[in-house]
Amino acid sequence: MGANNFSLTFEVSSFVIRRQFPKRRGILVSSLRLGCSGISSSSDFYSSGDLMRRHVQIVFLFAAVAIISTVAGAQQRGPSTPEERARAVQTDKALQSDPVAPNLQEDREWLLKWLIEVPDISVKMCPIFLGDLGDSKSGKPGAIIATLLASEVAFVIEHPEKAKDTDAVYLAGVDGALHSYVAIHSKDTSYRLAHLDDLIQKRDQGKLPDYVHATAKKCK
Repeated sequence: MGANNFSLTFEVSSFVIRRQFPKRRGILVSSLRLGCSGISSSSDFYSSGDLMRRHVQIVFLFAAVAIISTVAGAQQRGPSTPEERARAVQTDKALQSDPVAPNLQEDREWLLKWLIEVPDISVKMCPIFLGDLGDSKSGKPGAIIATLLASEVAFVIEHPEKAKDTDAVYLAGVDGALHSYVAIHSKDTSYRLAHLDDLIQKRDQGKLPDYVHATAKKCK
């Protein structure tokens, strides 16, 4: 995606979210703000505009399909159904096990579209926790970020009493993303990310909650 196309997607996506989903725009617009401020201010992991752009491109490429299909038939709808919530939880489990499976693409797109539509479930996406995930063209960074989102959603569904506990929600997302990274690495040993390896070590040592709490301050 060239710079001009990226900018156009950025503006159109933001406009559509503001006009069609004023109460739901936090899901995606907060990610947009993250790309513009949170990522660029994280000197530990991000040192170039190209890296910032790559993460935001992943988020908005992910969003574009959902936005287009949602706007086509956008209507005010009621709360999520038990069947939908069960599908969201199952999607998370599937993504953690095999995030790049081609048959999960439909579920990934459905999940984001559903999150935009439903009024009773909301999460914030903050990929800054994961650092540089590599070349987005491989599909692996997008799959890991999708799992991050799905794991947050599943946590909120399964632990509604903790839905407002930002650190707990973020921690669930990061943990799910790490599982997806391990699943990808088991199939492609060349995909190795030192930062995620370090996070796995932190998780095993019980230090991941502290990392998430400290890093969450950079999420906007």
